[in-house]
Amino acid sequence: MALEVDAGDAYIERALALNPNLAITWANSGLVKIWLGEHALAIDRLTHAMRLNPLDPLLYRVHGLLAYAHFFSAHDEQALSWAEKSFVAQPFFLPAAGIAAACYAKANRNADARRAVANMIQFEPAIRISNFPVLRSLLGRQEDIIRFSDELRKAGLSG
Repeated sequence: MALEVDAGDAYIERALALNPNLAITWANSGLVKIWLGEHALAIDRLTHAMRLNPLDPLLYRVHGLLAYAHFFSAHDEQALSWAEKSFVAQPFFLPAAGIAAACYAKANRNADARRAVANMIQFEPAIRISNFPVLRSLLGRQEDIIRFSDELRKAGLSG
């Protein structure tokens, strides 16, 4: 998988060189940078995507990705702020609910963490840490997977 992500990252860089005004490409670059563990660069890329397309109806996804990038950069307040924006906009979008639950758990906001987990279970009753989509599609580094899984567990999501 790592080779595919590296190749994808190279293609995205080429696309940005060809058309630096395409917001979705900047957002996708941010997603890939999260996978690669380049969280500061992910924050820059995602912020640029929002500047290019501030009225994007899918902006909650960029907000969620920003939450993940800040979460793994240990910018806890920023992570929680972006997570809440994404979660409020789409409470049944699993990645948004997941990062909100993890951020709430990390901030010891246990009732909010349980509410986010309850939303996930309501939407996807079989959801567990072991089958959480973000763990397969967004996180490429073991330390990020462990950190996120630990906070989901603290939030009340079972293994």
